[in-house]
Amino acid sequence: VLLPASKRGKRGKVGYAIRFHLGQGISARLSEDRKGAGLALPDGSHWQFRVAGEYTGTLSIEDSLFVDGQGRPQPIQQLVLQGMAPRSGGSFAWLFKKMG
Repeated sequence: VLLPASKRGKRGKVGYAIRFHLGQGISARLSEDRKGAGLALPDGSHWQFRVAGEYTGTLSIEDSLFVDGQGRPQPIQQLVLQGMAPRSGGSFAWLFKKMG
């Protein structure tokens, strides 16, 4: 649930981005309908990320960085949900499901 920071200005819409940073070695691929992504983990397991309900924003995969224990940046990926939500707040649902 996204709630407004103040009670003022409840009209119109405001942009948002919800980011899920994935761990090292996790490979992500968008589903054909762009409402989900398959995740392949280094241990060989597969997971599915899925946006639930009537989601009208976009789901994308973007590059990101993770800083390891020695302070070195390591490349990773992130899932990004973004769109516009009413200034009065919005609700978003998603799930992670282990496949197989």
